[in-house]
Amino acid sequence: MIAEAGPVDYQVIATTAADLYGRLRPGGSDQGTEHELRRYTRVPILLLDDLGSAKASEWVEEITYRLINERYNACRPTIFTSNYSTQAPVPRPARCSAPGSTSSSATASSAASPR
Repeated sequence: MIAEAGPVDYQVIATTAADLYGRLRPGGSDQGTEHELRRYTRVPILLLDDLGSAKASEWVEEITYRLINERYNACRPTIFTSNYSTQAPVPRPARCSAPGSTSSSATASSAASPR
């Protein structure tokens, strides 16, 4: 019943992170970087394979943030795959200590280092 009320077809882009970044680099598309980025941010469903496989750089971080942020703000579904383990260490933010406590610097430094 619910499926009958939805659209007849869905527009989907499925690509690897490497191909996405290749199309978004200057000269990677005849349409230009901003046009390509709009295409990826506006497609109703995006499947991005192997996220995190690209060499980390300021440019990759900016493009990834802009893509995810735009899609999130527009409530567009995005499916990511990655080879990263779900158990990979994640840096934890420093915890606030109770007022009057003297161990705040030790707590912050130990909480910020991955285990």
